[in-house]
Parts: sequence; C-alpha cells; structure tokens
Amino acid sequence: MMVLTPIMPNCIRLHLNLPPHMSFKHVKYLLRQTPDLQYLILSGQKHLLKAKRWEKLLSLNCSRLLKFKFTCANYIYDENYQYDFGQLLDTFEEDCETSFWMERNITTSYLKIPFSDDDYRRDIVVKYHVNKTKQSIE
Repeated sequence: MMVLTPIMPNCIRLHLNLPPHMSFKHVKYLLRQTPDLQYLILSGQKHLLKAKRWEKLLSLNCSRLLKFKFTCANYIYDENYQYDFGQLLDTFEEDCETSFWMERNITTSYLKIPFSDDDYRRDIVVKYHVNKTKQSIE
C-alpha cells in the first residue's frame, strides 16, 4: 500500500510562472502538494484560461484559498493572424457566472502591452479575494 502525503503541506503562498507546456493535469498535481494554500499567484498561457476547469480544481484542491490571481498572457493575434483573445475573455467571463466565482468576488481585467509600434500583447488578469468571516476563522 502506498501512502501519498503532500510534498509541501505547510505552504500557504505559491507564486509560479507556468511554462507553456503546463497543463491542468500538472496544475492539479501542484495543488495537491499544497493542501493549506491560502494565496495562489500564477502566470500561464491561454490554454489555461478555462473558468470551469479552475472552478473544479480550486474547489476540490484549495479549500483554504483566500486570494487567487491568474495572469494569462498572449499576443493579440494567433499564428494565423486571427484575433481570438477577446473571445477567450468573453467565454471565460460567461463561465464565471456561477456562485463559486461570485462568492469569491472575481474580477477580470484586460491589459494591452506594447512591444513595438505594431506588435502588442494582451494580458488577461483574473483575481478573486475571499473575505474571512468569523466562522471561517474559528
């Protein structure tokens, strides 16, 4: 019988820049290693901008999480020069219209970052903050 114990059971803050190949499976593994996590700050690619997947991961693996920030960076245009980042944000926001996200005071913002006169990158920043109540402190 193999007993799995978290690698970082006392970790309450985690700030990571996720590599492009990082999947939700990898993120799930990381979150299982930090059961007492309260503050999570991640930066990743647009394939991770899926509200339903985050909702499932966070609700199952981060019951103590108070603050969450996910920055999704990408160029305005994809490899075929199609503008799809705005649609991605719209879909994400629509999928956040659940009690999970509303109870956590979710906010999203859209930043345009110039690299040169004609080359821009867009960042989507997703944040939530859970207010501590007397019940959650006890």
